[in-house]
Amino acid sequence: MLMPSGQFYILDKPEHSFSCNYQLDTVADRAFESRMLLEIQKENQPVEVFAPLSIGEEVVFVSPSGEAKNLFLISETDSHFIFSSRA
Repeated sequence: MLMPSGQFYILDKPEHSFSCNYQLDTVADRAFESRMLLEIQKENQPVEVFAPLSIGEEVVFVSPSGEAKNLFLISETDSHFIFSSRA
């Protein structure tokens, strides 16, 4: 499944913006706000801001629509950081 992408930034560090793939869980073909996944590719982005984070720590991202979302780091791979609105 292809995830949409958008430009997100960190609420208290707006100078750090990221091109991200994201996914909202859907129920009965409707966007269901219970969970959002955000996937940040490490290549060519200022991901050093995430270096001090441990799994489960929270970051507030601002979406392209201007909505702030509390997301938790749930996974880090060699190529991506993955955040979820539920830890």
